[in-house]
Amino acid sequence: MEKDTLATEVITEMQDRLINVVSEIDSLDIDCEHALFIITEIMETISKKPIETEKDVYDMFEKMDRIDSLCGIAYDYVSKIQSSISDIVIRERSGKHNKGED
Repeated sequence: MEKDTLATEVITEMQDRLINVVSEIDSLDIDCEHALFIITEIMETISKKPIETEKDVYDMFEKMDRIDSLCGIAYDYVSKIQSSISDIVIRERSGKHNKGED
């Protein structure tokens, strides 16, 4: 009977850990959506038409500030996602979870 109780406890603990990890990964979806939105904005800001006139050069130069700003924002989102995933992996590999061990 004690083996059944221990096995049930271990299974419950593992299920709780899995639910926690899935929840953390799911919460990263919002940051992914933000990053994709920003990247789409960058792609729309970059003109696909060839630079042929002096005005085209000035227009592109003016867009560079916006592109640079958007790239910084996209980088921040991707960096946050990468950091969060790394934290989850490190925590799970070391066996720490929601028992006040982290």
